[in-house]
Amino acid sequence: MGWTGLLVNEINVDRAKEDFGAKFSFPLPRKALIITGILQESPGEKSGFKKGDIILSVDNSVPVDGADFSVKMRSIAEKITDFLVCRLGQEIHLKVKALDGGILRPESYVTFAGMVIQPSTPTVYEWYYSWITPDCVYITDILEGTSAQTWGARRGAVTGLVIKLTYYRIRSLQDFWNAIKDVKPGQPVEIFYLTDNWGSIVKVVYYSDHEAPEWHDVSSKK
Repeated sequence: MGWTGLLVNEINVDRAKEDFGAKFSFPLPRKALIITGILQESPGEKSGFKKGDIILSVDNSVPVDGADFSVKMRSIAEKITDFLVCRLGQEIHLKVKALDGGILRPESYVTFAGMVIQPSTPTVYEWYYSWITPDCVYITDILEGTSAQTWGARRGAVTGLVIKLTYYRIRSLQDFWNAIKDVKPGQPVEIFYLTDNWGSIVKVVYYSDHEAPEWHDVSSKK
C-alpha cells in the first residue's frame, strides 16, 4: 500500500464544484475526494499538497470514490505518481513518491490488561488521531472480557501513566514499557489520554497473570 500522509474524505460532487471550484469530466465520479489533513514530514506535505485540495486524478485515472482511491494507492508504493488536484478553482499537477505502508507498520507492541498498545508510527498515527502530537503511544484495541474493558479503558492516545505515586511521561513505546513492565496483579495504573478537548484519565487494574505486561516483536522475539 502506498502511503502519502494525506487524509482524504468523501464529499458530494456538487459541493466540490460549488464550494471548491472543482471541474470534472464525464462520467462524473460517485463522490469527490477532498484532502482534510496532511501529516508533517510526509510525502504529501513535501510534494506541496494543501488542505482543501480536491483530487481529480491519480496517474491519469479518476478515482470514483474513497474505496477506489484506496485501491489505486495499493499500486503506487515507492513510485513517483502524478496527481491532478483542484485548489480553489485552479488545477495543479503534483508529483509524489509514496512510501511503502508495510514498511511503516509498527515492529513492536505491548499487551497489558487486555489492551494492545502500539507506537506512533505514521500508519498508526494517521489511522487514529491525525490531529495530535505523535509523541505518545496508542491503545489500538481492547479485548472483550478483559480487565481493561471492565475498568472502562478505551482506544486512544496515551501521554502519561501514574504508578505507585510516580508520574511517567509517555513519548514512545519504550517509555510505556519501562513504566509498565513491573506492574503486578492488583496494582492500579492511572492512564492519561489525550483527546480533542483537554484529556481524560482511566484507572485499570488486572488480576490474572495472563494479562500481565508483555512486549511483542512482530518479526522476532525480544
